[in-house]
Amino acid sequence: MNEIYSVRSYPTLFVYTCYDIDAKKLKQYVISKTRNDIVEILKHLEDVKNQIGFGNLSKDYYFLHNIIESRNFIEKMSSINILSMFKRINEKISSGENDIIEKKYMSQCDLERFFGFSVFDKNISLTDIKIALGEMDITDSSFKLGFNYNIKEEDIKDILVECVYDVRTIIRLYYIAIGKSKNPNYSNVNLISARYKLCEETNISGINYSPTLFAKLYFIKLYQKLGGTYNTQELTSKAKLNDKTIHLKNCVPYYAMFSSREFNDVVNRIVEYPISSNPQFLYTTSFAGIPLKFGMGGLHGCDYSGKYETDEDHFIIDIDIVSDYASIATGLNIKPRHMDDNFIKAMKEVLEKRISYLRKPDDISKGIVVLTKSILNYIYGKTKEEDSPFYDLEYSAKVIIAAQLLMAKFMELLKNRIDDIRFLMVNTDAITFIAPKSSKEKILEAMSKVKELIPTIRFKVKTYNRIFIKDVNNYLAYNYDSITAKGIFDYNVDIAKDNSSKIVPKLLRDVLVFNKNIDEAIKDYDINDFLIKAKNNSKLSYTKLACGLKISEMIQNPSRFYYSKDYKSSGYISKYVNGTPIKSCDDFPVTLLNDKSETRPEINYLYYKQMVEEILCEVNFHPDKSLLF
Repeated sequence: MNEIYSVRSYPTLFVYTCYDIDAKKLKQYVISKTRNDIVEILKHLEDVKNQIGFGNLSKDYYFLHNIIESRNFIEKMSSINILSMFKRINEKISSGENDIIEKKYMSQCDLERFFGFSVFDKNISLTDIKIALGEMDITDSSFKLGFNYNIKEEDIKDILVECVYDVRTIIRLYYIAIGKSKNPNYSNVNLISARYKLCEETNISGINYSPTLFAKLYFIKLYQKLGGTYNTQELTSKAKLNDKTIHLKNCVPYYAMFSSREFNDVVNRIVEYPISSNPQFLYTTSFAGIPLKFGMGGLHGCDYSGKYETDEDHFIIDIDIVSDYASIATGLNIKPRHMDDNFIKAMKEVLEKRISYLRKPDDISKGIVVLTKSILNYIYGKTKEEDSPFYDLEYSAKVIIAAQLLMAKFMELLKNRIDDIRFLMVNTDAITFIAPKSSKEKILEAMSKVKELIPTIRFKVKTYNRIFIKDVNNYLAYNYDSITAKGIFDYNVDIAKDNSSKIVPKLLRDVLVFNKNIDEAIKDYDINDFLIKAKNNSKLSYTKLACGLKISEMIQNPSRFYYSKDYKSSGYISKYVNGTPIKSCDDFPVTLLNDKSETRPEINYLYYKQMVEEILCEVNFHPDKSLLF
């Protein structure tokens, strides 16, 4: 049997909730003062082979392991004695003294670790996932009951319902991981099977590693497989010996020779930059009418914010360089100074694997594309972190400078061939522009010239009918069969990010793409799209009027609220700073979401419409309309 499960344990209550994936059946086992399902639990565990949970490796499986290990005598124990035994287990877990589980009875997949939700400062809880997935009931009884978990019989029913919601959320998260979600960000992308496939190739057991840990171990194993002689610890020690001072003139690639004065000036400024252990190089210029910023964080440029459209003679084209940094590093044979040429071989193999799987339509192949991209991004990112086996500031400087100057070369090649080209947006690895439809061959010729400079470069090309630009990180573009939305326009936000006020990007799409009336469109959405996450780490309280008095209550963090009509039926949220409550919302009444309320105050449509209209004004206005095609 394969199941998705969750375990909750309190001093007077134990709940084991599970969902049989194959039979599609939900089961719930309870141990309390009035109920003892221990025999049924033991019988159930005999049939379980694989389990999927959330945070299960640090707690849930530890409980079930102890139940199995104690099966010879626990089935004869009273529920009170079982709960006492589980209380001691809880105390061990809380203190970090839980025993090492040597014999694994069921294979485990921990989605918290798999997605990296508990890494560093992320700490995304199951409640956060419920909010992102739009679950209406996100209550947590442990918050309500307090530290002592003083559970009464009337509380048990609510807790059992919460446990079902927990498992239902994990089920939805599991379907995301195997590509069965309706969300377009995850549809047909099987990350679990793809991870298993890559683990088999390198002989690592990485299904329960965070994405970053998996990326590190996968790459090190591949590096060693190709002839690399050092392990992770040795590479980390060697990396710390690299010279930390950088002379940027040594980072300029061979192709950094331009016919335009603007880009030659950029090169000269880089060459003249003094030796530094922390270069803060930043240079602003313009080329063909678009302002550009070069720096250690990459290249950024954007024309006026506004609406740009195609016509009979012109099209909008967007060209991305696939895995730009990895392509440049392998094409120019750039490697960390403490690593040998097997680093380049490993990078090439991951890059080629990603490119080859881009052509395959199945869900596992799409998963491998996502994973290989994250591995390549991880390597570059870790070259700037001192405790990384790949740490080398000169490597990261060489790659970022070479990437910016390659894009500058591409811009110059395009401009030299197409007189009336109009650059709209540029960053280190992508460019968007308007050009005559008759210039297709000239664009392909410029792309070929770039490939001659870096043979490992691959391009991804899209065309748009219309694009609305706020800046280089915030835009909405579409053609007849697809929409590209970034930043404030992104209406399919990743579950690991803040999903507050989803109504705003959805209305922007409705108005800009589908030409809907904002007053009509806003009525098509339910309350979930208007909700905002109260996400600060301070204590939160909600204050509202009741019988003419201000009543305040502490609220669960995170919680959700929406902007509502008036203070007679609504209130405001405060956070405590140095013991003093400070209003944390705008000067609008808000309503804390309470799923058990029979009626809720009306949503303040005006507040959300104002947010949308401010953005619409910005992207629909252009100071020089004649420049638009």
